[in-house]
Amino acid sequence: MRKIFDMKITRLLLIIYCITLLFSSCNSDDDLTCINPKGLKISDIRSDGITIRWRLWRNADSYTIEYGLLDFEFGTGTRRLTVDPVLFIHGLQPNTRYEFYLRSNCSVGDAQEFNGPNSFLTLEE
Repeated sequence: MRKIFDMKITRLLLIIYCITLLFSSCNSDDDLTCINPKGLKISDIRSDGITIRWRLWRNADSYTIEYGLLDFEFGTGTRRLTVDPVLFIHGLQPNTRYEFYLRSNCSVGDAQEFNGPNSFLTLEE
């Protein structure tokens, strides 16, 4: 009888633990706040352009990227807004170092600080 009682208690504790995990993962801060893009990948590097990708963040309405020549003064670069987690930047100079900053825009007044600088080198012609 004691063994059956212990098994029932263990089973009940396991159910409570699973329910706690379920609700804690649904209510984590990551689900409720705006976070910067993750999984940043630079690809398709060319002499005149580059593709930047990141993981889609479900709370982000859009993303802002600012880029310029290496060591440009933040705020003076070229800014682009996109709703997709991929952006092709074209019109760049061959064999030139650039850097960029990226952020998530989640709602009016709820945007992250820019993440960066991240840098890359375009290919020679």
